[in-house]
Amino acid sequence: MLPMLSRLVLRYHRLIGLVAVLPVLLWGLSGLSHPILTRLQPQPAAMTPPPSLLAAVPVALRAGLPSLSALLEGQGVTQVESARLMQWKGRPVWQLTLPAVAERRYVDAQSGAVLDGLDRELAVMLARHYTGEATREIASVTLVSEFSDDYLYVNRLLPVWRVEFAGGDRLRAFVETSPLRLATLDNTLKSRFGMVFRNLHSWMFIGNEALRDALMTVFLLAAFGSALGGLWLYGHFLRRAAVGERARPARRWHRRIGVVAAVGALMFSGSAMLHLWLLDKSRHEAAPWPRRGEALPAAALTLAPAQLPMAEGESLQLLAVDGAPVWRLSPPARAMVGKTAHGG
Repeated sequence: MLPMLSRLVLRYHRLIGLVAVLPVLLWGLSGLSHPILTRLQPQPAAMTPPPSLLAAVPVALRAGLPSLSALLEGQGVTQVESARLMQWKGRPVWQLTLPAVAERRYVDAQSGAVLDGLDRELAVMLARHYTGEATREIASVTLVSEFSDDYLYVNRLLPVWRVEFAGGDRLRAFVETSPLRLATLDNTLKSRFGMVFRNLHSWMFIGNEALRDALMTVFLLAAFGSALGGLWLYGHFLRRAAVGERARPARRWHRRIGVVAAVGALMFSGSAMLHLWLLDKSRHEAAPWPRRGEALPAAALTLAPAQLPMAEGESLQLLAVDGAPVWRLSPPARAMVGKTAHGG
């Protein structure tokens, strides 16, 4: 039985290896190209938001500010997901995130006036800050609410603003205005090389996902089978004296290198099949926006900023937690740490 199996493996080992070699080479090239892709990634000029946007509203300005419910009365805003009190050109401003609305709304915290276009202006300011391009002309500014070949799912954040600068490199900054962060930077060279990488690694040139996964599975099984067959043959011939053609140095080295390569090929193809079969691809279709988070009735937000136990220098943010308004008070330097106060 074993000799018959060995003859069968010997007969088809090379054929299966030839079937698997081209896809494996493509995946190997994509692996080698990944460090290059990382090097081509434009580097941000800053890693934190502009200090002026993190500066808290002084206590003296907060003292006379009305509640959000009073400011939003008559504006047609019935629900609020979150809000942040910020300074803009020396004035206190509320930045509001509304349910299923991609563009943030800005309201003067003193007069209640709606500041149209401020989200776009803020996005441009953030793009210049993170790229270091203080004077370069802006080619276009676009609000992005879904993933695409230009803005990939791997970036995760939505909605974001796409700010493209003028010039041959087509430098693009994708920024989120709340919480004032950079999603990614891109340019022509990086995007083209990224397309090459995705075609080599993920076979994006095959549009049908089911067909793409099936073909990948066939080639991965071929690679796994070829590696397994090579190890079987090595063990089979190891017990026999090397005579004739098998005694030639080239054949001996083929067996030695083949054992090392086979072990690597088994791990590579096995892990690749697990990744291919177990990855939940449905999440790529379900964009994280519009969010299905909690929203607060605007009429219930009756607490004025002066009523909160805030110290000088503390920033103020409103969140919805279990259907109730929670005010987060924190110093700008500790944006993720702060005390909370419940209430409208």
